[in-house]
Amino acid sequence: MAAKAKHTKPTVFLSHSSNNRRELMALKRLLDARAGGMIDFFLSSDDESIPHGTIWPAVVHEALNRMKLLLIFVSPAALESQWTFFEAGYGLCKLGSAKIYCLPGSLKDKLPPPFSLLQNRNLHSARDISLLIQQINEVMQSHIPEQVTKSEFEEIFRRPLFGQQEVGPRLNELVQRITVETEGPANSAEHFANACSSLKQPVTAAKSSRLLKKSEIG
Repeated sequence: MAAKAKHTKPTVFLSHSSNNRRELMALKRLLDARAGGMIDFFLSSDDESIPHGTIWPAVVHEALNRMKLLLIFVSPAALESQWTFFEAGYGLCKLGSAKIYCLPGSLKDKLPPPFSLLQNRNLHSARDISLLIQQINEVMQSHIPEQVTKSEFEEIFRRPLFGQQEVGPRLNELVQRITVETEGPANSAEHFANACSSLKQPVTAAKSSRLLKKSEIG
């Protein structure tokens, strides 16, 4: 049997819901790059933290035992996960604290108990990430660069398209105008235009010589 890996680096445990894997992976990459490999940022949904083929609950338990700092990233999905509450309770017992950060879409003032009993923060801006890194430096006695730009924040928390990561230009950057023909009652084009307007899409309706109606989006 292979010898058990020995962890020599101090560990920061990143508690999260797997639904927020993309955002937390991006945040972990930023922290890893800035820490220069001096800190182990444990993320259970990252294959680097839990090697393929290992018994993952045991690896998570081991990371909880060796952690020096617990950061809990709250989202609606995280609040539905029993693991989030388990890891928070474990951190309170072991470290006497659990640092809660509310991801975009969650608000610190709206947290349910027992999380509402703990002093917590939103993670809604570049400044909030800077404060998170500052907290890591204070607890871990590290010197991670704390300044975070708006573009770095937006890279971490950008909205994916249809659940997929966007890898190219947005649609509205490539297409300026779309012409749509509607067939039906005389006011079909107007109904279509109203629907698009409610979605904040600029539309102009034009009458056709036939019963078909045309609407141009853009």
